[in-house]
Amino acid sequence: MKHQEIEALLEDFKVEEFTHGNCQAAAVTHRGAVREHNEDAFVVLPEQRVWAVADGMGGHEAGDVASKLLTGMIGNCLPGL
Repeated sequence: MKHQEIEALLEDFKVEEFTHGNCQAAAVTHRGAVREHNEDAFVVLPEQRVWAVADGMGGHEAGDVASKLLTGMIGNCLPGL
């Protein structure tokens, strides 16, 4: 596989890295075989020891809305605990 082909494949992935104290985490999601865009979402709250991934459920309508709504709710509710 050529370098350009590898770069093209990696464009379909959503990658985030997080560091908090001695803890390191990474989240990697992919659009899958059904959708043209990535419907997955994730939230990381290391202070609360929470890492969550919401799968956009390829093949279902508005999966991106549902996954972002869920991770947004987690992100808004847990920091105060």
